[in-house]
Amino acid sequence: VFFKRFILGQWVVAGGACYPQIADTPEKYIVDELPEDARFISIGVDWGGNRSLTAFVATVFHGNFDAVTVIKDYHVEGRKGEIDGDRVNTEFIRFITMLREEYPNIPIRYVFADSAEQYLISGLRKAIKGYGLQIVDSKKNPIVQRIICANSLLNTGRMKIMRECKYVIDGLRAAVWDAKAAAHGDDVRLDDFTSDIDVVDAFEYSFERFMQRLTPR
Repeated sequence: VFFKRFILGQWVVAGGACYPQIADTPEKYIVDELPEDARFISIGVDWGGNRSLTAFVATVFHGNFDAVTVIKDYHVEGRKGEIDGDRVNTEFIRFITMLREEYPNIPIRYVFADSAEQYLISGLRKAIKGYGLQIVDSKKNPIVQRIICANSLLNTGRMKIMRECKYVIDGLRAAVWDAKAAAHGDDVRLDDFTSDIDVVDAFEYSFERFMQRLTPR
């Protein structure tokens, strides 16, 4: 749809899967080994709500922002009210510990957390003090821009996903456009708890700060 709009100049309403590549041919984008020239790791964090889960997603950047690979995902089980900040902090420390054990030669450079929950970000900053990591707010670019960027990377073979990232793979496969909004010509990703939008948000936060460098015009 975006190719037709921006390259061919044809107006096409967004419908169906937000990430049709993963929905239709996931094996084309799934890898069992990390590609070479890994530069650093960036982590996206999305906080859960009443009916959703807190999610962490780690993405490796290659070369001079030449490509990215999603290497690890994680859910904190339990809904809002069942878990507290201390539980999230403990789970996040476990997540970064696993990353450092599995990828000891790739530094974790960035952690981008959903800016909507500042008290959780503040608590996480205190919890990981001494781990050499800085947590900053996600940029929260418009969702459609994040989707366009990821689609561009997938279409050009510059985004891969490690097979173990089941949450990300399933979340991207299930993400769809809101049909009601599309009927009015609006591009809106459906968010009615029928798909794992939390892990998709965390996935997008992990790279959105670098979208201009990843997809230069």
